[in-house]
Amino acid sequence: MTENEILHHIKRLQYKKNYQKTIEFINNLSNDDKTYSIMLELANVYTNYARELDYNECKKNIGIALGIFEKLQNDNDNDKVFYFKWADALKVNNKISLSLEKLEKSLSIDGEYEEAKKLHERYTIYFTPYEVIEHIYELSDNDEYIEIINYIESLDEKNKNYNVLSELARAYNNLANDIDYENELKENIGKAINIFENLEKHELSKNDESLYYRWGYAYFVIDDASNAIKMLEKSLKIDSKSEN
Repeated sequence: MTENEILHHIKRLQYKKNYQKTIEFINNLSNDDKTYSIMLELANVYTNYARELDYNECKKNIGIALGIFEKLQNDNDNDKVFYFKWADALKVNNKISLSLEKLEKSLSIDGEYEEAKKLHERYTIYFTPYEVIEHIYELSDNDEYIEIINYIESLDEKNKNYNVLSELARAYNNLANDIDYENELKENIGKAINIFENLEKHELSKNDESLYYRWGYAYFVIDDASNAIKMLEKSLKIDSKSEN
């Protein structure tokens, strides 16, 4: 098969979302057939496949994709598509600042590259506080915790108010429920607790029973019963009728 025939077959498999078959097909090619373009498609397949998986499998596949991008970096430094696809993979991996760097590299090659412009706008567009929190609630209703984290981390600092950061900590809490590996679980809970500690300094925390409930839940997840009870008692002190 020629390179164009191989690429056509890969795109046909991807269109049908046959990601595992696509990966198997490419990995079974000879080394001579694994050209820059083919390997770029392989990285893209791993990225798209990762979106369909649970947290742990997503991290595994996106890690493979990022490894391929790293290896391909020196093969074509002026490929706008390469940097766009790399940015997309970094976004799935919740590396927003790095994703923005790659997007800006793609746009520096071609400032009119439409796909890169659209993704860049999604990161930088201004939303009112109401629109921000409504979008977070919409994602939360669908249990899209990684998307919530990606979205909030991509916001300008002026949009990261008390309520938004509270939802970010909540997303880290909920994401921990989907994690099997202890180190990653503790990493996410650690991020949540750090946010809670900063939120407590805010005036709004004095009457926010949900802050301490969520904080207590974070300690519960990592089996820190004494701190969990301490935070739950603070929550009940603010609202003794809290159903949480």
